[in-house]
Amino acid sequence: MDAMIPVEVGEPSFRRTHFHEESNDGAIQDELDVLDERMTRRFNSKLKPRNFQEGDLVWRATGSARRNPTEGKLAANWDGPFRV
Repeated sequence: MDAMIPVEVGEPSFRRTHFHEESNDGAIQDELDVLDERMTRRFNSKLKPRNFQEGDLVWRATGSARRNPTEGKLAANWDGPFRV
């Protein structure tokens, strides 16, 4: 008798026989929730709290929508100063 892999014999593998789709979907959803919370915590840990008073001068980041396309990559990254 020759050794055969389960696919050739037609027997399902251990993974297929013990797979439960409902519990797998629940586990995936739980992992996504934990991942989202972890990402939020990591992002918030890097933030510096900034308190501005009325009359302070601030710089505003220039997004790609506000940049002059003719200036290319050497365009200013900040606009300002602006008074709060």
